[in-house]
Amino acid sequence: MKRSLICILFLLCCATAFGQVNLRRSYALNRGNVAKLAQQINSTAVSDSQRVANIHFWITHHIKYDAKRSAKWQTQNQETKDVLKRRKTLCSGYANLFQDLCLASGINAVVVNGYAKNELVDICDSTYLPNHAWNKVEIDGYWYNIDNSWDAGVVSYYKTSSLRRFEAHLTHGLIRPYAYKPHFIKQCTNQYYLSNDNSFAVTHYPENSTLTGFKPQFDATKFSQDSAFYFNLNTLQSRPKVAATSFNTYATYDAIEQDQQDGKHAYEVNDKNFFGSARYHYHNLFEEWEKYVEDPKTMKLDSVYLKSVILLSDSVLVATHNNDSLIWEEYRDLTAKYRQKSKIQRGYSSDYTRYLKRKLRYRNHQLQKIHSKKNRSNKRRKLSNKRYDRMMWRHFYHPGKWSEHPNQEKADSLTIVFKSYEDSIKQTNKEVAALQEQLRNQFDSLNSHVNDQVNYIHDVTSHFDFLIQMRLAALDDFDLRIQQEKANFNHYTTSDSSIRLSEQYDLVYDLMDSIYRLGKKNYRYISRQRSVLKRVKRSTGWKMQYYALYDDFRKNVARSKSAEAAIQNDTKLVMKQMKRLTKSSAPVGLGLTNCQTEKQIALPLTIIKSKRHKNSNDNKKLKRFAKKTQTKASSKLDVLRLESR
Repeated sequence: MKRSLICILFLLCCATAFGQVNLRRSYALNRGNVAKLAQQINSTAVSDSQRVANIHFWITHHIKYDAKRSAKWQTQNQETKDVLKRRKTLCSGYANLFQDLCLASGINAVVVNGYAKNELVDICDSTYLPNHAWNKVEIDGYWYNIDNSWDAGVVSYYKTSSLRRFEAHLTHGLIRPYAYKPHFIKQCTNQYYLSNDNSFAVTHYPENSTLTGFKPQFDATKFSQDSAFYFNLNTLQSRPKVAATSFNTYATYDAIEQDQQDGKHAYEVNDKNFFGSARYHYHNLFEEWEKYVEDPKTMKLDSVYLKSVILLSDSVLVATHNNDSLIWEEYRDLTAKYRQKSKIQRGYSSDYTRYLKRKLRYRNHQLQKIHSKKNRSNKRRKLSNKRYDRMMWRHFYHPGKWSEHPNQEKADSLTIVFKSYEDSIKQTNKEVAALQEQLRNQFDSLNSHVNDQVNYIHDVTSHFDFLIQMRLAALDDFDLRIQQEKANFNHYTTSDSSIRLSEQYDLVYDLMDSIYRLGKKNYRYISRQRSVLKRVKRSTGWKMQYYALYDDFRKNVARSKSAEAAIQNDTKLVMKQMKRLTKSSAPVGLGLTNCQTEKQIALPLTIIKSKRHKNSNDNKKLKRFAKKTQTKASSKLDVLRLESR
């Protein structure tokens, strides 16, 4: 009984699993049948919003962005059949696929061409020709914006690996750690899914001004100058949804009529976009020329028709000629900005490279200074031992003679002088102890300042590593994120003025020298005590007075000798710790590598050249047809004039 129940439950689970649509399936067999694919995606959907959500989810999870073709500005083969076959496309391919899947599912959707501006686009780039495509979709009588390509993921232009970074480290930068290789990184989101016009207009502006419900409207020049993504973000207020009937009319047009409408309104939005006017006149010219192809005999005899064809051809040629000049203007502008951005990038990296190298040189200089002071300390230790031993040896072998005529009054006064030196020696010893304590505290302060410098160098390394990651995402020095990152990062001059590491080293060295000077001062006091003791011997007649002073002198010598040795040991230990601390004070290896890498990462100039080449080719296609049509119409009109004579 239990086995049969388990089998029944298992079969029911399998049936429900097979009955549900799996949006993560790629449906590999559907490489061109849009209707069948739409049916499979929306087999369980019961509303338009669910169908749109399923289509958006499937596209963003199964269609890749073609980063290589995007870098080369190769925009051909963006039809739905090609997209489903290759499963790789550009923004226009995403838009065409989404539109066809929606139409196959009974949902109104249109493709919108226009200008896009986000954090990956320079805030001071001028807007010439449209650079993006997205969709508008109708759900329950309202039109929403949707951008499938931006929701699918991001483009990275460089690749790296652990092996490549290791080879770059071994070859000291001869092998670059990052190789230029445009590729798509899948990061599916819903950020641009069913957005209203007010929020969508922050980053998208349509070529056709009638396709935006954003109020107040602003033209493409303003959109490019003040960069709505950054500066209008807080000023744009969301408004109630308004049903846009103009989209219903636009959705009934075919692709040619939609392109014709876009071209008609393109110049109203952007006075630098003559290609829209050229397309508009081209479609009118093509329609007129189709009349000639259908009935050439009649049209050859219609002079009004031939003149209209010539006028339309002239309009196409004038628009494409103006567009050519603007394409060159854009190319010169972009190349000048490219050089300026590269100069800023190299200068910023070079400044920090010099800073890190300077820290490395300073570290080596301090190590040499510590080594020389250590050698001087060893010499002082030997000299101090010799001096005290020599003093005792001289006193022992040249003690002075007892006076034949003692002067006790003079001996008493000399005893007072001897005692004053005793007080000076005690005071010097107190000062030495205080300086030793101050030296230990100062070393702790030096340790904290060295840690501050190490942390700042690590911050420099992390800062340039973050810059590298933003460079890989196609950001440059004209983008606000990099500008803010650089502005928020403390400049090295500010850091050095706050850390003040050289001052801390100088304070430690000054304290050591002060202790050495007090040791010499203490030796002078004892030497003067010895000379006073000899004079006491020559002046006193009371030998016990001399021997009492001699015992104090001998104790002072022994105490000073041991104190001098203790001072030398303490300073030797401090310098040993300073050496170990200084060695780790400038970990600049990875920082230098990151600075050099950040300096080298820049998008190639070939991308700008490819963009100009692509736009010029589009112009040439229109020119070729317009010239050919104008030549034929002019020849027919000349023949007609001759016959009429």
